[in-house]
Amino acid sequence: MLPSADENDRQLRDQSSGAGFLYRYRDLVGPRAEWVRQIIVDSRVYFASPEKFNDPFDCRIRFRTDGSPDELRENLKQLLRKYGYSRQERRERMRKLGDPATFIRNVTEGFQREVNGTGILSLSSTQESILMWSYYASSHSGVCLQFRVVVDPPFFALAMPVTYVKELPVPNLLGNDRNERAQQLLMTKTEEWVHEREWRMLEPDRGPEARVFPTELLSAIILGAKIDEADKDRVLSWVAQRSIPLPVYQAVLDVPKNRLAFELLG
Repeated sequence: MLPSADENDRQLRDQSSGAGFLYRYRDLVGPRAEWVRQIIVDSRVYFASPEKFNDPFDCRIRFRTDGSPDELRENLKQLLRKYGYSRQERRERMRKLGDPATFIRNVTEGFQREVNGTGILSLSSTQESILMWSYYASSHSGVCLQFRVVVDPPFFALAMPVTYVKELPVPNLLGNDRNERAQQLLMTKTEEWVHEREWRMLEPDRGPEARVFPTELLSAIILGAKIDEADKDRVLSWVAQRSIPLPVYQAVLDVPKNRLAFELLG
């Protein structure tokens, strides 16, 4: 039996439980069907660039600067001194930085390029979302893949929950350390997206690419309520190729309660 979204979310956030599942909704349209086959058969999942995300504000770099332009320049000098630059090196770098507005723009653009080169795997803590099935599984005609979150092997245990806020944070350019600022910008979305219950895995060092995960961590597949027979047969043929058996569920419409139910296929 699949856990409810609330129960699963509690397990994921209780680090002592060592339990819980994360889900990935996928459609079977065109070449994207091959990506699903790779997850099921080859245990390969793709970490995408934030440039591909459907929320145009997601992972967009934004900074504020506290104080006047003169104070900004003085803070920059202090920062260069902190990192061990000599007086001559500091002067040369300040000369190249130009005016504060240009400096801020250049830093923002540079940081954005770094972020766009980060591989991110977006997952969800729920398989029950009617909207998620509609958005990401081609109006309930695709699939939802369930992954176990365990400490050993720890692949999906590295995922972190996205924070949902009314207004997106605007970190101080010279304030928090670099990692903390990146965490704010990459792991925060507006409340409009809270229904996604998103968790993310970040790969800043490896970038967008397919990664192999332990085969046993793919723990179930859910077929969409409107999947056609040809796609259903195709998915079942992929499941049959696996070295480890995999339960398959069929989503069905529970019309009186306006929700999805899930039936284990025999």
